[in-house]
Amino acid sequence: MSANLRNLVFLLTLMTLLNGCQESFDKTTLRPDASGHVPWKDAQRAILSGAVVGVTQTHSKEVSFTFDDGSTFRTKEDRIDEVLDLIKDNHLEDTISIVTE
Repeated sequence: MSANLRNLVFLLTLMTLLNGCQESFDKTTLRPDASGHVPWKDAQRAILSGAVVGVTQTHSKEVSFTFDDGSTFRTKEDRIDEVLDLIKDNHLEDTISIVTE
């Protein structure tokens, strides 16, 4: 194997490994208020992190989202179906299970 090909294989391997080493979402940044809801902006950040595996939405705009470790948080979206749009717009339908009321 030539030196150039070895270098290319090394770089591709390194890039693949680094891509898989993303840090998990820090759930300690989610701080529920007195009603038990985290801010909608924080929920959006969590959902986009890739660590959320399930979302439930009610008619009253309450959203529950569950992480891959089973922990669940609640939030209130600003408008109905906003969480669904967030998931669809970011192509997360295959990684997040969605339940609506």
